[in-house]
Amino acid sequence: MCSYVINPVNGEKLLIGISYSVLVSYGTGAVMAVPSGDQRDYDFSTKFDLPIKPVIEGTDVSEGALDGTDKHINSGILDGLHIADAMQKEIDWL
Repeated sequence: MCSYVINPVNGEKLLIGISYSVLVSYGTGAVMAVPSGDQRDYDFSTKFDLPIKPVIEGTDVSEGALDGTDKHINSGILDGLHIADAMQKEIDWL
């Protein structure tokens, strides 16, 4: 049985996974993984054969996580924005 949540930013259905891999420094609660943008999330996703959606333009997620220096894609209202602008727009939207 799988459970899902809906991403409020883009309406996408996301699989819920439970693991002991969360870092202590993250505190308690839920963590949303973005495996194409974080190497730890990427390593976890490739180990368990989970899908990895590219979110940075012109990248190949088969090679590893990315540094986020190019424009966002597959990110709804953040498409076309670089990381700093995307972060501010997301904060303003929330």
